[in-house]
Amino acid sequence: GKSVRSAEDFFVESLEAWRVENNIERMVLAGHSFGGYMSTAYCERYPERVEHLILLSPVGVPDENDPAVQERIERMRSSWRGRTFLGVFQTLFEMTNPGAVLRALSKDRSYGMAQSYVQRRLPEISDPDESRTVADYLYYNAVLPGSGENFLHSILTPKVLAKKPLISRIPNLKVKSVTFLYGSTDWMDISGGLNTQRLCEMIDEHDAGSSPKVDVLLVPKAGHLLMLQNPEATNAGMVHAVGGLYKLPVEDMPTLIQPGSDELHESWLEQTLKAREQNQMIKPPTGVVAA
Repeated sequence: GKSVRSAEDFFVESLEAWRVENNIERMVLAGHSFGGYMSTAYCERYPERVEHLILLSPVGVPDENDPAVQERIERMRSSWRGRTFLGVFQTLFEMTNPGAVLRALSKDRSYGMAQSYVQRRLPEISDPDESRTVADYLYYNAVLPGSGENFLHSILTPKVLAKKPLISRIPNLKVKSVTFLYGSTDWMDISGGLNTQRLCEMIDEHDAGSSPKVDVLLVPKAGHLLMLQNPEATNAGMVHAVGGLYKLPVEDMPTLIQPGSDELHESWLEQTLKAREQNQMIKPPTGVVAA
């Protein structure tokens, strides 16, 4: 029953407290998946603290009007197996979360699931010690008392779309640059990043400098967990995004994706301008205690 605002407060103010404690004046802020969503929310509130925002396969960018999202959902609904998976997933999403499921199982069973996940989803990690370390990380994070995971329902719908999509929020950020990185076999919709890029360019044509410069990079031989599946190319993409040098053969480097030419949904511009007006009226919270 928590609101989107209160959920974002929890993460944003915790990150700000960490920044203050570490005496960091400005930073390059990178976030993966759900962390990408929250990094964007942080930039909305504390843009003066962020030099460059890097979003690694972020969740919550597109909305239900994105043709790629509609196609993905329809493709799943077109088969009995897809419909079953979608129904079970949406039911479980509304009732529980991954951490709660693992905590409800025995230690052997839950750790076995973490190991199986690493072996199945991350075959790129061939070293047994490294594979075990990643499984340990996933398991011990999952079995700790629930914290941030309790806000998933506040931020996302059962279709894994944000209740406040980033496509209408990123164009209003007061940061200079935003870089998206997606894996070449990513299940996260790259269209979200590309449509956001085009929306920023469209707004910037009429109001120069009012939207960040957006780039979209595709990391080869990687999926949603790109920093684990192809860490070298992911690192190279981030380093180059902020103007650094990273020696890697050209064929192994992330590819800069050019924006498409499909017409943008009219609601995206409307929602962006509406969000811009609302942001001008909202003041940062005071007295929020970070957890």
